[in-house]
Amino acid sequence: MDHRGDDDAKSKRGLFKLGDIHWDRYLKRYVWDDDTTPYLVPVARLNRRQAGYELTAYAIFLGFLFGILAVITLSSQAPGGRSAGMSLYSFTVVCAAVLLATNRSYYAALYCSSAAPASLIWIYVFAHHPNLNTLDHAVIVIFALLWMRYGFRVTAIARAFEDMPAGEAPTDTRRRWGRRRR
Repeated sequence: MDHRGDDDAKSKRGLFKLGDIHWDRYLKRYVWDDDTTPYLVPVARLNRRQAGYELTAYAIFLGFLFGILAVITLSSQAPGGRSAGMSLYSFTVVCAAVLLATNRSYYAALYCSSAAPASLIWIYVFAHHPNLNTLDHAVIVIFALLWMRYGFRVTAIARAFEDMPAGEAPTDTRRRWGRRRR
């Protein structure tokens, strides 16, 4: 008896077929969604739910980045050598990020917004590498300027957070972590 036809059908079926995945749906769900990733929605049109997602994402980014920086700058192998001051500042940014994520505090947002210019100053004053070329300098400065611009948005969101409408619960049946669809 020839079972090769059954094996071929199973191997073609597999766990999933590439053609069965709806990439646009997953891209919208995980990368761009007006509800959970509202980065291009104007602050005046945001609701609390959207603003909460955006502030939390920013706080996670800052907390992770400056948590690592707080540990690295304690080492003598750091780019600028050991810097207890930068380590302390990084730790305070992590604390402000936690306050921003939990309390949506305007003052925590202001402090978190100071992280971009402080990082730029630290790079050019203490951790400046002599072999950086013009392109490297341009990338660092452009990234810092974009980060500072986004800091203005985060500050505006935190300032207006209490006056924003609550926002409705999502109507879709998206899969959540640890929960199965019924």
